Parts: sequence; structure tokens; C-alpha cells
Amino acid sequence: MKIHVYGAGNVGGNIIRAAARAGHTVTVGVRTPSKYQALFDETGATAADSAADAELVVSTLPHAAAAAVLPAAGLAGKVVIDASNPLGWSGGPVHAPPEGYTSGAARLQALMPDARVVKAFNTFGAEHSVLTADAERPLDHLFAGDDADAKGMVAELLKSLNMRPLDLGPLRNAATLEHLAVTWI
Repeated sequence: MKIHVYGAGNVGGNIIRAAARAGHTVTVGVRTPSKYQALFDETGATAADSAADAELVVSTLPHAAAAAVLPAAGLAGKVVIDASNPLGWSGGPVHAPPEGYTSGAARLQALMPDARVVKAFNTFGAEHSVLTADAERPLDHLFAGDDADAKGMVAELLKSLNMRPLDLGPLRNAATLEHLAVTWI
């Protein structure tokens, strides 16, 4: 599968590593590609200015950055995985969805009505994206979205990463996943 990952920090870097180990072709959207050359050398991933050739897009950007970058990225028709958790910090992590939305994923779907947003990769530590590949049994992985075909693609990606996809239903349930992330954090 051709995967484009926006962001190559802790979450993005580990998803890139896991996807490359599973044999996927990975391109990466980052502001400063030279900063991530070691990651590219390690994984065979390459920097790309666009996700035009991708079958699946993974956004590991913080929610505010994703809301600014993704709508301008020409992702109509694309399956877009939102891995962000819109959080506030008031005596600890607090779910803080954008005003007027139940979740960050719902806002991204509203900002990109022609994309197919699926919430995933937000409820466990980033290192587990890579560690699970060598685990004796798959890591359970909850995800949510409104488009059945998009969720099917995400499920196939998860299986390829030694994860057991657990469909949590429609995108409105992304709020549950974001709350779960607060619990985990």
C-alpha cells in the first residue's frame, strides 16, 4: 500500500517505521526533510510535498496543525487517518475538542468534506506501532469512521502491522477514542 504520513515526530516516526517494516511504500510530508534524513535512511521512506500518489494518508500532526495543513493539501477522495488528540492541560490531560465539535476528527471531516476521515493510532504509546510487529499476538486497535471502504483500508493496514482492528463504529465515536487517550495519558 502507498502511504503518506504527515509528520515524522514520535508518533509519525514510529508509524513510518512500522509501515516500512510491513512492506508498504511510505512518503512523508514534513517542513524540513533534512531533519529526518536518518529516519528516511533507516526506513526507505522519502519526503514528498504531496499525498497525491498515496492510497492512504496518516496525519500525526497536532490537531491545530492538522486543521491548518490538511484542508489545503488536496485530499479529496483520500482516506485520511487522524491520529491526533485535542487536549488541554488543566491539572492533567483534558479532552478539549474544537469549539462546536465533539472530536478533533469530526472537525477535520467538516474541514475536508470530500476526504474520508478515520480516527486511529491515538490510544496507545507511539512505540507500540513498532513493538507490536514482533509481539506474539496482535495489539487490539480501536478505530472509527463513517466510510465502510475507508475503514476496510485502515483495517488492512492495521492487520499488516500485527494489530487486530476493532471497528468502534461511526466517526461520532471518535470522541470516545479521544477520551480513551486522555485515560491512557
